Amino acid sequence: LSNYSNKFKFNVKNIIMFIVSIAFVLGAIYINDSVNHFAILRNVLVICLTLVPVVYLFLNLQHNRLTGCLFALIILITGLSVHPINRSLNVIYDKNVAKEIQSIVKEDPDAMWISAYSSIFIPNYALANGAKVLNTINYYPNYNLIDKIDSEHKYEDIWNRFAHIYVEIGKDATSYELMQADYYALKLSNADLCNLNVKYIISYQGDLEGKSNKDVLIDKIYGNDNVFIYKNYCY
Repeated sequence: LSNYSNKFKFNVKNIIMFIVSIAFVLGAIYINDSVNHFAILRNVLVICLTLVPVVYLFLNLQHNRLTGCLFALIILITGLSVHPINRSLNVIYDKNVAKEIQSIVKEDPDAMWISAYSSIFIPNYALANGAKVLNTINYYPNYNLIDKIDSEHKYEDIWNRFAHIYVEIGKDATSYELMQADYYALKLSNADLCNLNVKYIISYQGDLEGKSNKDVLIDKIYGNDNVFIYKNYCY
């Protein structure tokens, strides 16, 4: 690449590459938006201003030094934002919710937890702080759990996989819904919440007390930074 030293020329070839760059970026935005629904005008403008020059320079290798510098800058910015530099494990163990989980686990070490109405990260975060969480990443099916809530294996085609598990709580019978190849929703009835001996729920939602009924009383015992912990009392 260092042998290329031609200066920029406004010719048909460069115009075609510029049009191809725009088409490529707009196509990528369209495909991504169909999955994540993020393509508001601001995001589209930022992406176009960033990626169109990158794709153009990548197609036009005569600007190799400029391309290298631009790629290095993008890698640096995106790398630091996705994997920020941290010192020690304070980011895991010194958060307010982490200290609350640790305190509960110290007093009640054998209690079962679930993460409900939350991202795939919360159950693993609670697990890292010592909680026994039923819906952490399942590398293979948890038959001890499944045999209690799907003894006839009615939903085996859904739960028999490596999976992240999103839990909802409701009054209807327990059911499963496949969200994507490695992600399914477990719609857990209040009765099965007790059948699984779940004692604590951690969630992003602060109104789960309304899920209480004749089978279970759900009591909020912690709420901070949009993370809530509930204690279940089964009848």
